[in-house]
Amino acid sequence: MRTSTSSLGLLLVLASLGTTRAAEGPPNMPQPSAILQPSAIPLADEGQALASKIESLDPSLNHIVAANAKVMVAKGQNVFGVAEGATWVPDGNAGYLLFTDFPTNTIYKWAPDTKQLSVFLDKAGYSGAMADYKGNPTTTQYASRLYVYDFGANGVARDPQGRVVFCAHGDRAIVRLEKDGTRTVVATGYQGTQFWHPNEMTMKSDGTIYITDAHAPAPQKTGVFMIKDGNVSLATPGEAHGVTFSPDEKVFYATNYGSTAIMRYDVQPDDTLANGRVFVDMASEGGRGAPNGMAVDSEGNVYAGGPGGLWIMNPSGKHIGTIPLPAIAANAAFGDADLKTLYIIDSRNLLTVRMKVPGMVEPARMTGTAQKTARN
Repeated sequence: MRTSTSSLGLLLVLASLGTTRAAEGPPNMPQPSAILQPSAIPLADEGQALASKIESLDPSLNHIVAANAKVMVAKGQNVFGVAEGATWVPDGNAGYLLFTDFPTNTIYKWAPDTKQLSVFLDKAGYSGAMADYKGNPTTTQYASRLYVYDFGANGVARDPQGRVVFCAHGDRAIVRLEKDGTRTVVATGYQGTQFWHPNEMTMKSDGTIYITDAHAPAPQKTGVFMIKDGNVSLATPGEAHGVTFSPDEKVFYATNYGSTAIMRYDVQPDDTLANGRVFVDMASEGGRGAPNGMAVDSEGNVYAGGPGGLWIMNPSGKHIGTIPLPAIAANAAFGDADLKTLYIIDSRNLLTVRMKVPGMVEPARMTGTAQKTARN
C-alpha cells in the first residue's frame, strides 16, 4: 500500500480526463445544473484539537463522552475530495479505518497506530477507462471550477467473513473484494434495471446487505434495497441516504436526501423492514446541516450529522448532545482497539474524538462472544 492523499489522486483523475474535460466533464455527459462553491474548511493543524467544546443537552451525555473531550484532526488541510463511507477493520491488537473518496475513485486506509494514510484500493468505484465513463454528475465544486463525478466508491462495509464490500458509483454495482484481491460483483440492479447511484450500505450479521440508491430518473425505483441469498428486493422506497442498525439488529435507521429526519424501522425475522416512523426530526433546530451517514455505539446511541455538528441521540430519539464541527458531518464510524474512538468524516477531513462508550465491530454487532470473535 502506498501513502497518498486525495489531492494527488484528484490531480491524477484530472490528468486522465484532460484539461478541457476537467472543466466540461467527459464527452456526451449532461452538465450539472447547479454548482456549489464552498470554501476550504478551516481547521487546526493535524494532531491538534479543534477549539470548540462538546455541547451537553442532557446529563446522560456524561456517561457517553467526557465533558473535556476534544475533537482532534487526524488528517486535515482539506486533503480529500468528497470522503464518505467508513468502516473499521480489526487486525490483531490494532486495526485500521477504511473510507472512500469518490472524486478520486479511491478507498483509503488510515492506520492510527502509525498515523499513516495509504491507498487501500484504486479504481474502487469505476474500474474502466475514464474516457469511456458515462455515469452521473454531481453538483459539487470545491474552491475551483471543477465538476466532480460520482465514479468512485461510497458506502463500505465488511461481511461476516471479513471481506470488504462497497457501493461502486461508476460501475453502478455492489462489489466484494475477495481475500486474494479479486473483485466479485454481488448485485447490479433490481427487477432488470441497473442501479443508478448505489450510495451507502450496512451489513447484518447474517450477511444480508442493505444499500441505498437515489437520484434515479422516473420510473426507476429508489430506496433501500436488501441483498440476500443472491436476490435483490426493495426494502423501503424513496430517496434513501445513510443506513445502520441498532446493536441487537432489531431496529434499522435510515436518512433521506433533502430531509432533516432520521427514520426508524422494525427488522422482521426474514430481514425485511416494517413500521417506518420518524426517529428524530432536526427541522426544529434550524441552521445548516442534515443527517447523512450514521454510527451507533454498543448502547444504541445514534450519531449523525445535523445543525451545529454531529448529533448524539439516545435510543429513544432524544438529542442529548452535539459535537461542534466546522463542516457538516458526512459519516462516522467507531474504531481503534477498544472501539472508543469515534472517527468523523466531514467530506474534506478526518477527525476523531474519544468516547466512553465503545462502538461495535460490524457486522457482528452483538456483545460478548460475537464481539470478541470479530476482533480476533
